[in-house]
Amino acid sequence: MVGGKTLRLNKIFRQDGRAVVVALDHASGMGPLPGIENPEGAVEKLVKGGVDAIMTTPGVITRFGSKFGRAGVILRVDGGSTILGSGEGFGKLFGPSMALTLGADAVCSMGFAGAPDEYGHWSYVASLSEECQKLQIPFLVEALPRGQKAKSMAPEDAVAVACRVAAELGADFIKTSYPGSPRGMAKVAHACYVPILVLGGPKMDSDKALLETVAGALEGGAAGVCMGRNLWQHEHPDRIVAAIAEIVHGGSSVDSALKQL
Repeated sequence: MVGGKTLRLNKIFRQDGRAVVVALDHASGMGPLPGIENPEGAVEKLVKGGVDAIMTTPGVITRFGSKFGRAGVILRVDGGSTILGSGEGFGKLFGPSMALTLGADAVCSMGFAGAPDEYGHWSYVASLSEECQKLQIPFLVEALPRGQKAKSMAPEDAVAVACRVAAELGADFIKTSYPGSPRGMAKVAHACYVPILVLGGPKMDSDKALLETVAGALEGGAAGVCMGRNLWQHEHPDRIVAAIAEIVHGGSSVDSALKQL
């Protein structure tokens, strides 16, 4: 019997087991960044490019969900700090039931390994995992290493710890940083038994650098990407999404994908 999680994950990942996801949750903490002053226009361009899913907030889903087309929907359920504050007080804001109400296919929370209050932080991650299991909603954890110990480790080792902890607490798939090389990515993927999507971080210097990151991540065993600023701050969001999809789903080379631009 196919469970609810499987059906919902099939709206995010294609039959090849890979996904191109756009992260559109930044404004909940950073305000109207360039590229997403008008969420409706950004969504239309990203969907035109062929994103598989959109990870975003209740407001965007409610107001602009009609523009999502056939893309899967992932609800960001945590937060609580903004660029105007101290940066503290980050935690759970919504429960997985909100995802059902809004028609989302999965929920997402942060997972900071090495955070100052690890018990408090991972406790809310665990509570979300439990609720997701009961409701059969897929759980995406954005797993990132933090703290001095992480800084003293090789990037792939620190990232591997964060990803494995998230998997152990019930994450169905994970968003994390690219450790810098296909070999490093392979070490992370080998240590984690759920699909990994690589984030983009701050906007990169060139399209080629971005696409090389995507290709390197896939070579190392990643299942795709979950990127924000590098997509919706691009001069042509639809084209960069299409180029990334060429690599993720089409197996194209970086040089071939660049022709989309």
